[in-house]
Amino acid sequence: MTKMTGPGGLLPEQVWDSAAIPDRDLFPGRPSGSAMPLVWTHGEFVKLCHSWQRGYPVDRPQTTWKRYQGKAPKIVYTLWRFRQRPRQMPVGNDLRFLLSAPFTVHWGFNGWQNPTDTLSEDWDLGHVAILPTQKMAPGTTLQFTFYWRDTGQWQEEDFSITLQGENT
Repeated sequence: MTKMTGPGGLLPEQVWDSAAIPDRDLFPGRPSGSAMPLVWTHGEFVKLCHSWQRGYPVDRPQTTWKRYQGKAPKIVYTLWRFRQRPRQMPVGNDLRFLLSAPFTVHWGFNGWQNPTDTLSEDWDLGHVAILPTQKMAPGTTLQFTFYWRDTGQWQEEDFSITLQGENT
């Protein structure tokens, strides 16, 4: 980065990353004529040097790091909303519904076998119902619809989702 500074040793916001255009004073790895200096660039350079010295990013959120320890979380559910209607989900996931009003999900599988009702709960961010689908076999198709408890109305539309993959 220090080799990309301008004549005064200041770090540019952007460097030229295309073929040289000498008549416009544009050369690969050199300042592109954007604003210079920008304190943001210098601040990031200082953080980079500090992080390199310590051996880890110094600006990582501590609470997040404690929770995940640098490992991506495994999502163990599939989310269904009216704006997000997956037609397939991985075997082993729970199926979660996130909707805006209190509801009961009326559901069955493989042609509405064993129909069951599951009530939603208010999670403040919306109303959530969780179906215990994690032990269902690949190829199982769930059928479901909604009963809106605040209005006493049915959705009058059926939906489905199929479990894909292998049980692990």
